[in-house]
Amino acid sequence: MDIDGPQNRPPHNSTTPGGAKGPWVPDGVVIGIAILMAVTMVAGAVIGITWYQRRDTDDAASQPVEQAEQEADGSDPTTSQPNDFELVECPAGTEEAICEAAAFVQNVRQRPFKTFPEVELLESAAFNEALLEDYDEGREDIEHAELAFKALGMIEPEVDLFDEFRNVLSVNVVGFYDPETSRLVVRGEDLNLYVRSVLVHELVHAFDDQWFDLDRDYDDDEQAYGFAAIAEGNATRVDQAWEAQLSDDDRAQFERDRASSFSLEDLQRLQSFPRAIIELQTSPYTDGPNFLNAISATEADIDSLLTEPPVTSERILHPEISEQQDPQVTVDPPDRPNVVDDGKLGEVVIRQLFGAEPAAGWEGDSYVVWSQEGKACIAADILVETEQDLNELTAALENWKAEQPGRSSVTLSDSDTFGVSFTNC
Repeated sequence: MDIDGPQNRPPHNSTTPGGAKGPWVPDGVVIGIAILMAVTMVAGAVIGITWYQRRDTDDAASQPVEQAEQEADGSDPTTSQPNDFELVECPAGTEEAICEAAAFVQNVRQRPFKTFPEVELLESAAFNEALLEDYDEGREDIEHAELAFKALGMIEPEVDLFDEFRNVLSVNVVGFYDPETSRLVVRGEDLNLYVRSVLVHELVHAFDDQWFDLDRDYDDDEQAYGFAAIAEGNATRVDQAWEAQLSDDDRAQFERDRASSFSLEDLQRLQSFPRAIIELQTSPYTDGPNFLNAISATEADIDSLLTEPPVTSERILHPEISEQQDPQVTVDPPDRPNVVDDGKLGEVVIRQLFGAEPAAGWEGDSYVVWSQEGKACIAADILVETEQDLNELTAALENWKAEQPGRSSVTLSDSDTFGVSFTNC
């Protein structure tokens, strides 16, 4: 385990919400290789799985709701600008529901769109075609991520992630925004209340892209996750604010509209998808808003975070700790032959593997993956902060080892460094 040395890593085709992407990702779709998240992290998509997974983040939505209510009463919302602003004009012929959603987003974000975003409403077949236009180009990246997930024991050996993702995309994605093309697309030509909430979410991405440029790449997996959590956390808190201001009758209709958007077969397909990957997929949509709520983020704060996002998942999961107080430690990738990919697990993946307590002492890590005699292999080095953290992670690793004979681990500790290394094929 080499610490604080140069990483000398090749560019990593990680991707981030808002559409910053590697060479193969479909327009507007984020298949996040970052933090092993080879998952359908659509740029702002309100995904079906959050129907029964989303955490209670009503507090995070309270501030934008108050602002929206002020606007509805005719009073001026508090703005981060020196002067009051005027909403950007809604183009003639635009559906009223789209104009209203755009007005809500502008009042919450406290400034106007630079230009009114064009919204495409497509029926399912056309939507899927747009969503999957370039999907086949991503086979290699998906296969690399599949190796890592299988080596970690997070998916079964027989799972074909490339096909699984394609299947889930057809039911999991309700809308997307692609900052590379400024294309905003929503599934469904009927703007019911559920589709409007999706529209609000996507419009937030369009807004943030116009002001802060979401079309960006991060070679570092952890920073890619930090950006994902802020971008998706912001869009989620605003769409939740929109939902929160509905009347009781409209709220009941919203739930009916959401339920009707997914058939029993759709939900069964989502539920059969590997659970560990689903939890990683939804983390920016849940932990992102929780982070913004915990720090009582103002619109100005969110602007700053979009400009300079947190550089670790640890910062998102522990908002009480600043990156200056607990900086990430650089760990060189393990030295193994025939490596096909490398990156960082980060606290969010280690949490998924071993639980919150063993992951909480994370200080830095690096992993590599390869294929050996038809088996998926991984080697990882993880640093933790204290001897107690080391004991907790070591105990979790011992349990992980016991699940499969081929797994191995070693505990490393000295006066300055606490860490573990593990391998599995």
